Parts: sequence; structure tokens; C-alpha cells
Amino acid sequence: MKCINCNQEIDEAVDKCPYCGNEIQNSVRVLTNEEKIKYDGVTIESESNEEGNQSYSFNDAMDGQHHIFVKNVNFRTSSWTSRLLIFLIIAGILSFLLFIALPVALVGIGIGVIVWSILSFFKG
Repeated sequence: MKCINCNQEIDEAVDKCPYCGNEIQNSVRVLTNEEKIKYDGVTIESESNEEGNQSYSFNDAMDGQHHIFVKNVNFRTSSWTSRLLIFLIIAGILSFLLFIALPVALVGIGIGVIVWSILSFFKG
């Protein structure tokens, strides 16, 4: 971890920077513009556009800048196409369980019962 005051590498367990004596706060907080300029660690900035999508920028002094885009999904005010898509996904899962998984399981149980009855017939 780096001290936000002097930018020196310090141990995460310390409460004070051994180089400048700055109090170390191990919680997440908002940096001022002046702190952002001289801070050499990882920062996260959030923006949203007119469509309601959220964009997060991870600024790392070592690796550069990375972007992650998050689309907001709200099922209460979603359009009919979203509801149709959700319905089709659920219907597909139920169809798979009913028409593929259940018959395969029943055939496996049937084969097990037949093998068991043949083996018990020859042993008994």
C-alpha cells in the first residue's frame, strides 16, 4: 500500500506512515482533486450516460486505465421484449428438464431395476 501523502510504500498494518507521519486510514474515501493528482495507487471513478448505463474507470499507476461498463437491468419497468426473453429462457430450462433430463433419469432407473432383478433372480 502507498501513503497518500508522500507516496512511499508502507505496510498495510501500520496506523502511521513511517516516512512522513501521516495518519493512515484503511477505509475507502473520496479523494480531492489535489490528492488525485499526486496519488499513485488504484482509483475508481464512476460515470453514467443518458441511457442509464454505469461506467467504472479503474486507474492504476502501474497498468494504466481500465474500463468496465455495467448495464442497469430493471425488471419492473422492462419492455415486453425483455419479459419475452426471460419467459423463453425459463420455458427452455423447463423443457430441457421435462423432455431430456427426466426421460434420461427414468431410463437409467429402469435399467437399474432390470439389472437388479436379473442379479437377484440368479443369486436367489
